[in-house]
Amino acid sequence: MFHIAGATKNDFLIGHLVAVSVTDLAIQVIWKGLASHQWSDAQLQLLQAQVQGMDCLADSWNALRAERAGFGNAMFDYLRSLPRKKLFPMLQNMAGGPGLESIMGGLTLSPIPTGWLYFEQLNYHRLFEEQLLPIFDMAARRVYPQRAAQRRHSTRSCRGSSRNSRTTSSPARR
Repeated sequence: MFHIAGATKNDFLIGHLVAVSVTDLAIQVIWKGLASHQWSDAQLQLLQAQVQGMDCLADSWNALRAERAGFGNAMFDYLRSLPRKKLFPMLQNMAGGPGLESIMGGLTLSPIPTGWLYFEQLNYHRLFEEQLLPIFDMAARRVYPQRAAQRRHSTRSCRGSSRNSRTTSSPARR
């Protein structure tokens, strides 16, 4: 099964996630075999070598970096290369498909400045830098899930405080 997991890996996050799922299945089989004393010493040595050869942290990091490069750069470059006539229908389909919403989306998308995609690309990379990179410490080979929780909480707090300030200040404007 480890060979299958290795074969499913590619440079993008989805391939890595499939490989993680297959590896999880393989580890379950190993544990069941261990619990029922099904493995010979030679098999255990082979399994140990295969498991020790895996680097889940590096594989995860590389998949995230590839996803960032592929979506964060190549996809935006592709979208910028499209003529507006093709870009807006594509964005309409992504937003909701055919119907009144997509027609309205086309009306609202038509005046978008050409720099909008650069701005969205910058936001994508900024989120990656601020939200995801601090969770990983590749030099120490550590992942800090509590940092993810803190960032999620601070993001919610910012959104909540901006909503509260709008609702409390709106009567004063009237």
